[in-house]
Amino acid sequence: MLINLFTLPIFTLSANAEESHIFGNLSISPEYMETVTAKMNISIYGYLGIRGERPINKALNLFYNISYEMESGKDNENDFSPKDQYIGLQGNLGVIALGRDKTLLKRSEGNVDLFNYLSADIKFLFKGQDRLPQTATYVTPTWQGSNVGISYLTNANEEQYGMNGYSIAARYGDTLLNDSALYTAIAYDHNVKGYNIFRATFQSQFNQLILGGMYQRQEQVYSLGIAVSEPINTGYMLSLIYPLNSVNIKGQFQIMENTGRSAAIGLEYSLSNAIDLLLYYVNRCYDEQINDPIDSTEEKYLGININYLF
Repeated sequence: MLINLFTLPIFTLSANAEESHIFGNLSISPEYMETVTAKMNISIYGYLGIRGERPINKALNLFYNISYEMESGKDNENDFSPKDQYIGLQGNLGVIALGRDKTLLKRSEGNVDLFNYLSADIKFLFKGQDRLPQTATYVTPTWQGSNVGISYLTNANEEQYGMNGYSIAARYGDTLLNDSALYTAIAYDHNVKGYNIFRATFQSQFNQLILGGMYQRQEQVYSLGIAVSEPINTGYMLSLIYPLNSVNIKGQFQIMENTGRSAAIGLEYSLSNAIDLLLYYVNRCYDEQINDPIDSTEEKYLGININYLF
């Protein structure tokens, strides 16, 4: 099944093979927050979609993915928005896809972000966590566990401020660490939503310990369609998972120059193959009040996440 363009294997289907299915996720997080004031919040995140594939001939397959996401618990925001929506071809020469999709820089993170979609998501300090329309992506066939990809982003996308952009990445290994003991990737965004970004990522398993890390350099080059000259900021992220009996201990630390730093710890317990419980604590400090003069520069979150994947 086609799940991730960047780690997509090249294969051949029989002439009468055809497959499609519905997939989704539902994540609920009752959470105690201390920002400007202390309050309780119930965040709900989820997505629902359909993906499929069918052969055109013995050497070429067509695939598609259409999905929408939902996020509630925030004031004055639309709950529903488009997620990955693309159609493409896969064959012996690689994969090409057109539509709305994650940039290859975002895809290159693999599973290093242990608190994805939660209050410790790396998106709060790192730029580049983008999913954009008007994209064309090509990924080479995988050779000895490695492949390379490039995405072209047209200036028809309003968030590109009239500029064309591209996202490129090269990766080695398996993001799930099933087929290889190491996952590593390097990626670069040029003129993507006004930023140039370089990112290097790794994740590896040492006995029971899973250790991951990320290095990022980001520079804003456009703002509202006007060229700007901002300093290049450097950041780091380190994450780890250690199983203790039936509980996974998760930790994550992140820092970005001239932006802030974040630390998170979690205890995860699996009720089944599809349902996980995560108790987590997050402390994030900003270098300045980046959103509003009355905002607090320190944020604390204590919550429990119930995640159902199907």
